[in-house]
Amino acid sequence: MAWLLPISPKPGLGAAELPLAWWQRCLIGVLVVAIVAYGLSLIIEVAPSQELQSALQAGWNVSHDKGMYNSSSNEFHAPPLIAIAAVPFGYPSDGTSDSQAVPYPLTRALWFYLNVLGLWLATHWLVGLIEPSTVTSRRWWLNRLLPLFLLIVPLANSLHAGTADGLLLLIVAALVVGLVRQQYFAAGLALAGAICLQITALVLLFVPIWRRDRTMSLGIVVGLLLTLLLLPGLYFGLQRTSRLNEQYVEVLKKHEQLALDDEQNHSLLGMMKHALPTTGSFRDQWAITLTFSILILLTLMSCGLMGFNQNQTPQRLLHFIGSLLAIMMLASPQSTVHSFALLLPTIIGSLSNRLSTSLTLSLMFIIAMISLPLQQPLLPLLGITSCWVLNSTLLFNSSSTHLVTANTIPTPASLPKAA
Repeated sequence: MAWLLPISPKPGLGAAELPLAWWQRCLIGVLVVAIVAYGLSLIIEVAPSQELQSALQAGWNVSHDKGMYNSSSNEFHAPPLIAIAAVPFGYPSDGTSDSQAVPYPLTRALWFYLNVLGLWLATHWLVGLIEPSTVTSRRWWLNRLLPLFLLIVPLANSLHAGTADGLLLLIVAALVVGLVRQQYFAAGLALAGAICLQITALVLLFVPIWRRDRTMSLGIVVGLLLTLLLLPGLYFGLQRTSRLNEQYVEVLKKHEQLALDDEQNHSLLGMMKHALPTTGSFRDQWAITLTFSILILLTLMSCGLMGFNQNQTPQRLLHFIGSLLAIMMLASPQSTVHSFALLLPTIIGSLSNRLSTSLTLSLMFIIAMISLPLQQPLLPLLGITSCWVLNSTLLFNSSSTHLVTANTIPTPASLPKAA
């Protein structure tokens, strides 16, 4: 298996560096055509999925001066800025047409292509940190397509459900690129954007906290002020925006409680509740306390393995961010297949190492666990936990050999500039 992804800081002259054969170019062309065709087929979709409908409904509510946060089963639980961005695409749950909004079929296709582009750019940026091959070589395409194919189940589920996982992964990739290029303020802005898209990304705040990075912390503060207060304030006014943010916090609390009450909830929080004996009104509090304690312990262990040195190799940063993303998935009040797409940095970071037998078996085990149906409640959690263990092991193994100084951090000319 070691020959599958021979990423190395120095390009070699082996078979992986050979140019693409004609049949390989044809296969890539067929793949592109298939993706475009599938996106066009979404135009005939009758109604949006629940994941997408809540945002489109919120956009419609904003444009028609109705309550953004309501008590429907499809309740919107994202910051006000997301609803503002959805205003041009607003689509109510009853399916009534609105001549001022972009037609839903076109919205669905555009959203699909935007997330596909985000997934591809995220993969390209992360692989580009550690792989210098040219675009015409087999190595270049293999290193970018193999991680996507290994995660085909969660990625396909994400794209079909219409979630924002592609954009979230792109922001995470911008965060890692910013850290590698030592553009810490831009990395802080990217982290703030990730928090805006998904609240469990608060786990990533341990990156600047552990690094004691004031510049990155300033970028986070500026980014959060922009996304949560200033930009929505231009639309609603600062006073109304403050009230909406208060409602947003209340909705998050309600969403967590609904997840706790769901008997089919297979998240770590749900499993903790079901594992506890009946203790009356204190059962939920004990479940939340135990879950929070486990997450904090795992996070501190990841930070300890990362160390305090600010200048790290791209591989170690990928392992560190990958372990925090695994904790982020464990922190989610609900376990969903599409959220496993966040394992992409872990897969890329793992494949950048020589694929020993143990590493190969670990990757195969993780991919098998997260690809199985959620009717097997323990398996996805086991796969995510194994992902954290894998990243921690790789961090530990590289702790003594891969620490570098600021002058030796590779900054290839092909690296994209952080957003």
